[in-house]
Amino acid sequence: RLAPGDPNSSTQAADLNMIPSSIVKRAEVLTGGASSTYGADAVAGVVNFIMDTDFTGVRLDGQYSFYQHNNNCPSTVNGGTVCSALEARQAQGLNGYGFPSGSVADGGTFDGTISIGTKFDDDRGHAMAYFGYRKVKAITQARRDYSACGLSGGGAITCGGSATSAEGNVLIFETFPDGSDPGTAPDITTTFFTFDQDNPGDLLPGNTLYNFNPTNYFQRPVERYIAGAFANYEVTPAIKPYLEFMFMDDHTLAQIAPSGNFGNTFTINCGIGGVGDNPFMSDQARGIICDDENLINGFLGNFPLAVGAPYNTGEPGSGTPGPAAPPLVFTDGAGQQYNLAYFNPLRRNVEGGPRIADLTHTSFRGVLGTKGDLGPVWSYDAYYQYGRTNYTLVYRNEFSISRLNRALNVVNDPRVDSPTFGQPVCRSVLDQGDPNCVPYNMFGTPSDASIDYLNIFGVIEGKTSEQVANINFTGALGDYGMQLPWAEDG
Repeated sequence: RLAPGDPNSSTQAADLNMIPSSIVKRAEVLTGGASSTYGADAVAGVVNFIMDTDFTGVRLDGQYSFYQHNNNCPSTVNGGTVCSALEARQAQGLNGYGFPSGSVADGGTFDGTISIGTKFDDDRGHAMAYFGYRKVKAITQARRDYSACGLSGGGAITCGGSATSAEGNVLIFETFPDGSDPGTAPDITTTFFTFDQDNPGDLLPGNTLYNFNPTNYFQRPVERYIAGAFANYEVTPAIKPYLEFMFMDDHTLAQIAPSGNFGNTFTINCGIGGVGDNPFMSDQARGIICDDENLINGFLGNFPLAVGAPYNTGEPGSGTPGPAAPPLVFTDGAGQQYNLAYFNPLRRNVEGGPRIADLTHTSFRGVLGTKGDLGPVWSYDAYYQYGRTNYTLVYRNEFSISRLNRALNVVNDPRVDSPTFGQPVCRSVLDQGDPNCVPYNMFGTPSDASIDYLNIFGVIEGKTSEQVANINFTGALGDYGMQLPWAEDG
């Protein structure tokens, strides 16, 4: 009996990766009524894998396989091709929408097992052992033309994309420049800007997109080891001890596009009187971000309210201060006063790499038992079994939202006696709220230290074990003249 295969699962299903296919003699499927033999969890039936534990000799089993694909830009329903959808994004000046061409061969998989069995002591005993190794190479969606981007649309097929882009976009409250929108006065609305890659610190109107498909896996990488041994020996017809041991270690990675700031933060600091500004902003960006209409003058719960936000009406019962209320003034640990501005960024952590779930299952199972004949009628089988599965999941390269908020509130260090005097530091360093905070520069290239600070690891560990102690007796009751009328044997 195999122990439950995944401690992090809601089911108790066994992990069949543990079974060496090379020594499976046959499989038996019982579709119902098996609970009387195997317990209440076998009401729906059981599958028995019968191992060839009597194998004698040396046997090598192995196979290798791979995938081959011709990237030839297949047609889409609108008369175009998947490549034309990608080329349309390239024509818009968007990065990350390349596609493969020609024949590709990838996803190589090797699976090999060696089995060794022998008899000993004048055939009274038998032992066999096996060792297996499996290696699967990954296939990313970038390797296929039809998956190089997320295709969408029932008519005009287009490549999708995320506004949380590599360049970064940000939503800011901005007045319509010419007041041409219907109404007696210029309207204020949230407006997309993107970070200027040619002039770090500046903003450009509009937004960019991120193609999240290429880094995703079609086939995950896998590395698996299995090993085991079976042995039995006849001391007497009544005493036939036996043992079984099986081991498996399976490691795989799941991967998706990089994490980032998915609009998780809402403010950035603006100085007062030229003091306390975010040093990563240029004067051009500061003129947009720190404009009066975009400054925060209140909170609705924890949500910041910009002066010009349409929902910041100040009406009774709205819980908002209204556009006439002055911006809030904050004071940091160095005594500097500053405002906050509405700043809702969407920027992908391409510098930190894709999000990865690193999964490992390690299982073993051991059985010690003895069986034999107690006479011409009765026989017995007694054994003890212990099985265990250890599970580890390490999730990497996800951003911490609380750290993002601290890493975006940045000022040049005003402390004359500080080794970082005049350099960008987090305000949480000044007030010691988080002395380890590292400023995150969305307006240019973030430092490795800031990415390390923002990256968090999620770890799940678990184990499940199963113990079975069993003894059963079998009697050929027909020898006592006990037999049901419709049975062939007693």
